[in-house]
Amino acid sequence: MYVRGWSKYSLIDIHGTEWKRVRTLLSPFFSTSKLKDVSCIEVNDRIYRRMDERMNESSTSSLCSAYTLDMICSSAFGLQVDSQTDENDKFLALLRKLTNLTVGAKLMFICFTFPFVTPLLELFGVNMFPRGYLKFFETMTKQLLNERLNNPSGRRDFIETMARAHLDDIEDKSLGREGESRKGLTNEEILAQTLMFVQGGYDTTSRSLVLTMYCLALHPEVQEKVHREILDVIGDKELTYDNLSKLKYMEMCINETTRCYPAFIRFDRRATQDIVLDDGLHIREGTLVVVPVWAIHHDPNIYPDPDKFDPERFSPEACANRNPLHHLPFGAGHRICLGMRLAQMAIKMAMVGAMKRFKFVPTDKTEVPLKLKKYSLLVLWDNSIHLGLEKRA
Repeated sequence: MYVRGWSKYSLIDIHGTEWKRVRTLLSPFFSTSKLKDVSCIEVNDRIYRRMDERMNESSTSSLCSAYTLDMICSSAFGLQVDSQTDENDKFLALLRKLTNLTVGAKLMFICFTFPFVTPLLELFGVNMFPRGYLKFFETMTKQLLNERLNNPSGRRDFIETMARAHLDDIEDKSLGREGESRKGLTNEEILAQTLMFVQGGYDTTSRSLVLTMYCLALHPEVQEKVHREILDVIGDKELTYDNLSKLKYMEMCINETTRCYPAFIRFDRRATQDIVLDDGLHIREGTLVVVPVWAIHHDPNIYPDPDKFDPERFSPEACANRNPLHHLPFGAGHRICLGMRLAQMAIKMAMVGAMKRFKFVPTDKTEVPLKLKKYSLLVLWDNSIHLGLEKRA
């Protein structure tokens, strides 16, 4: 995927037994027990303060981006930062560059549309990441990793999980374990997974969060129904994983938002063996299969009046009567996004606190409908999303 050096060891880019081994090592961090330990309370408090300060000139896109970046720093690196005010922090500046997918989106579109171009891009050293930033990211991540190896913090964040996996890799080498028998992750594999976590987690969460707020602002009756559910289910209780899981109507709204605006317009899978589908179509081993996510999500035969925002499409009854593969915001199958539940939980956390305090309303700056970028594999919009905020009584 037009990447060089250690970044090619990302879970997204590896296959077969190596993919299975790395996926198995990463999975515990995203387990239910680990998610219950993730806390974004301090991060949430900051975004609420920013909303209060910027009620009359709120770029919701920038607020949600800042919230997500702070959440990533906390859950990945155990760092408490404030990206809204720490503008000169070098590590935050690095993360902002690495999570800016404007240039990367164009390269991804070119490579997915014309796969034969990828080797040429690699030959000429073209990379989706800004020059020099990967090296800085490598230095900073190794520094954090070494700190955890020498002084384990007991935190259950991503970098701590990677540190433990690296200790297993040291043991692997001492015992001569190879291939599937390996239990640890090398330095290069850890760097690649950490970059994937930062970039993938930031992108999916921040965009889904701002788009959910946008959809609710345009549909006040739906927004009030979500608000009533928050008061009934959460009230003054602590924001825990279990309590957030009970917000079923909010989840329906998030699902409908990701149907209307999926993260990717498509994703690809390569057949690992010959297979014959139910309709008799024969797919040979090695064939690249394109999954047209946008087309599926906007197919009127699946979703009547597909441009309409209607959370009832994801009621238990509607879901029971629809193929689950007709909603693919995080992919599907064995390679479904590992961070799916973490992203959903972070979105719910931010939404609960924000909606207790504010109503989202459209303003003169709110673009309706959103003008989406052309020639992009990612679903991006041309201009910032601006929403007004009204304090609740």
